[in-house]
Amino acid sequence: MKVTVNADKRYYLDEKNIVHPDAVITTMEIFNAAKIGLYDAFYDKKYKAAGPLTEISYASWLKETFHVNAYYAAPIVRYANAALSSQTELHQMYIRNGFEDIKTRKGKITATEEDLAKKKAVKNSIREYILSGKWIKPYPKCRLKVCGKKICLPGAKEIPFTEYERKVEQDIRSLKNRLSMLRFGLQRAEAKQQARIDHPPKKIVFGTKDYYRQKDEAGERISLWKEEFFFRRHRSMSLTGRSDAKGGNFLVRMEGSDLVVTCLDGTKTRFCDFQLTRYAEEWKENLVADRSDRKPLCYNFVLHKDEHGRKYLILSVTMELDDPYVNHSFSDGCVSMDINYDIIAVSDISKKGDRIGGAVFPFDIRGRSSGQVSEIIGRTMAKVGKFCADRKKPLVMEDIDLILKRNGLRYGPAKRNRHVSLFAYAKITACIHNQGYKQKFAVIEINPAYTSQIGKFLYMKKLGISIHEAASYAIGLKGMEMLDKLLPDKRMYALLSEPARSRYEEKKDTTSVMGLWRMIYRAFQGVNTHMFYRNIPYEVLKEKKRPTFICHYKGKGQHSLPERNETASGTQPEKRCFPAGFLL
Repeated sequence: MKVTVNADKRYYLDEKNIVHPDAVITTMEIFNAAKIGLYDAFYDKKYKAAGPLTEISYASWLKETFHVNAYYAAPIVRYANAALSSQTELHQMYIRNGFEDIKTRKGKITATEEDLAKKKAVKNSIREYILSGKWIKPYPKCRLKVCGKKICLPGAKEIPFTEYERKVEQDIRSLKNRLSMLRFGLQRAEAKQQARIDHPPKKIVFGTKDYYRQKDEAGERISLWKEEFFFRRHRSMSLTGRSDAKGGNFLVRMEGSDLVVTCLDGTKTRFCDFQLTRYAEEWKENLVADRSDRKPLCYNFVLHKDEHGRKYLILSVTMELDDPYVNHSFSDGCVSMDINYDIIAVSDISKKGDRIGGAVFPFDIRGRSSGQVSEIIGRTMAKVGKFCADRKKPLVMEDIDLILKRNGLRYGPAKRNRHVSLFAYAKITACIHNQGYKQKFAVIEINPAYTSQIGKFLYMKKLGISIHEAASYAIGLKGMEMLDKLLPDKRMYALLSEPARSRYEEKKDTTSVMGLWRMIYRAFQGVNTHMFYRNIPYEVLKEKKRPTFICHYKGKGQHSLPERNETASGTQPEKRCFPAGFLL
């Protein structure tokens, strides 16, 4: 686990707890100028095939332009590369989000077109009834009825023909206008997406883009703006370390209780009485550790101003914390966790894959501030950490990417959107990793695809637990790779297509098992969760009315369920049939 820990005090430049403060400030200015220049050179070489790095190496260019040595060149190059790669990844993320947004817009357009077609069909049926006196059902499953000269709506409400026709015409105009705006928005989104694909990512504006835009509004205060912008661009420095360096860093070392930094001009800046607020013992142990056990230490320097304009430095240390006594083994089983916006469900799983216990930890973060959310999640994760520590087992949890999901919230149901927005996954993950380090249990993250479906189909009714507890149990089984407990039951497996079964028989890995559940999920999409507490999925299929779902089907190409043993009364259970093309 990587952590960044601040020092216990501010180091004001005009006080005596810093020796040679001007040297470190000058070093920070040169460091940031070199960092920005190298980033621009890397960008020009990668996307424009131009710039100084097309002729000489970056090491020679840094030495000739900024006169930095190899010890300072290493963190400069590392930062510039990280900035360029992060900007490229951000650009790719924008492209992925753009495709998701276009997909959501197209789905909304399709739904609006269907609504418009239904309204037009209703209008045509009304006109036909007025002319011929014969009511034609506008579309399948339409619940409108005719009662004399009135339209009967669901709920025994009656509206005169003329009034209802005016209402339908108003709805048609509204839907046409809505459809026109949706199509225009889709065109704009597709044009922006094509521009993202055709052009390289924009350059990073060091010093924040918002403050850079204020240059045109500065007017007579342009000199003050320039001074502040320079301060923002040159206010931080990170000196990365190496494990083969004494103390974990070539440029920073401890002398007694003081932290000594070697500046670019050779001057040694001393920060008196340097102490960390947390993990001080681990940091000191790393300073005196042997080379084989030593880890690199990164020292960060950030320049600030207080309310009176006095400048001070905040120092911090970034280090890797590894505990050799952390339990990673599944020999005794594991504890698995399912995360939701308002509840944490955990399951205690034995080494044989049996669920031997569990717990549910509800919490409520609606209407809370960021600090309150952190406090609530921290207390909840402490309970989860205690649950794992008491059983001395590693924790298996979900590895979720919510970026695409949150980008597809447009036009979605308000309740679902609110729940997704409340999902504080990053805070939950950070808290549980901290608990794992403190209480010495490993945290293993897996892809949770279809674990909710596995729990819903196989274990929710069988064990008499909620959908969240069943999902946590499935997550643990998937983490332990117990494929035999993740397979569909025999009746469901027999209904799968032959190619799907043959793919599983050939590979017998987690990917092929998830492929089976993907087909099952698509076939049973739309069944309410509470229905799976019955004899699911077979007995409830006849209740499904939508033509896109599996239904109690009779016709050509049926697939009958495998025969089951006779019941105690000697009668044979009723067979239920499925269309030949389902689950393909």
